[in-house]
Amino acid sequence: MHPRLAAALSAIPPPETEDQALRSAIARGLVTGYHHRWINEDWAVESIEQEFHIPIFNPHSKRRSVLYTHAGKFDGIISKNGDSYLLEHKTCREEIGPASPYWTRLSIDTQISGYLLASWHQGKKLDGVLYDVIRKPEIRPKLLGLKETSMVKLSGMYCNMRLSPEAYQQFSLSRDFRETPEMFQARLIQDTLERPDWYFGRQLITRLAKELLTYAEELWRTQKDIHAALSSGDHRRNDKACFAYRSPCEYLGLCAGHDQPSGPQWRQLPTLHPELEDPSCGPTTLTHSRISTFTTCRRKHFYRYGLGITRWDTPEPLTFGSLIHEALAAWWGTEPAACERQALQTGRLVKS
Repeated sequence: MHPRLAAALSAIPPPETEDQALRSAIARGLVTGYHHRWINEDWAVESIEQEFHIPIFNPHSKRRSVLYTHAGKFDGIISKNGDSYLLEHKTCREEIGPASPYWTRLSIDTQISGYLLASWHQGKKLDGVLYDVIRKPEIRPKLLGLKETSMVKLSGMYCNMRLSPEAYQQFSLSRDFRETPEMFQARLIQDTLERPDWYFGRQLITRLAKELLTYAEELWRTQKDIHAALSSGDHRRNDKACFAYRSPCEYLGLCAGHDQPSGPQWRQLPTLHPELEDPSCGPTTLTHSRISTFTTCRRKHFYRYGLGITRWDTPEPLTFGSLIHEALAAWWGTEPAACERQALQTGRLVKS
């Protein structure tokens, strides 16, 4: 196995439950397809998972905010042909073909602007962003017919992959002969190899200097709005955001008056910014997630970042997005030159 793919798969922890098993299988299948789709792209990696913590300035008066600072984490900084780019990973369910509306929205994406501005502030003006998108599969585990079942039992193979003894036994002993997570992973890999452009998309996104300065002005105004809202108690609700992510907002019961913040179902968050490792990042830190929460729903921002509470029954699991994120960090963080040396040493690569 190629060292970069091995590193990526190793970053996905073994599942502990049936739900986690399927989620891990999907992550492993997509990461494998991602590897085959992009392994021949010639990018040099400058850094991976680098945090930034910078002041917020008024771009016109050059005044520095005494209220908040701006923090975040770059997925990576990469380069090609002398140009340096921010690397940004995303997963989505939308169509990601070259002409799809997904890419049009990125012309005003605030995270892109904010991260490019942060890098510029740190002294490195990047040439743009390599926006790297993985589309979540629509296929799901299926029941096998008698013919397929017999072939699997006889050969121990499924979708050109040899099953592990555990997966083979699990399938053989099942009553309905539904795909095991490992079998579904094999079929997903096969699908990504047959339809790579359906699953994987990349585009280079750029910003003019004046566009970054426009965002700097918006950030300056946003931090003032956040301070004013928290000071005045302006925590207005936005009912359009209650089901923004295809499930009820965690704080819907509080907004509707069915729960109380002091109730036993709520607990204090150990950190306001779990995406960051810097312990100094607290109530006076603005991240992209926090800014997005505020602009989406001020009441949710108050509960999440003002009171700093979450439900006890809200798990803090390795979500699908974080599984993919950790795997891609490992994939990109494995130096290509080191991969080539290791492959040569083990006889897997022959130079012409």
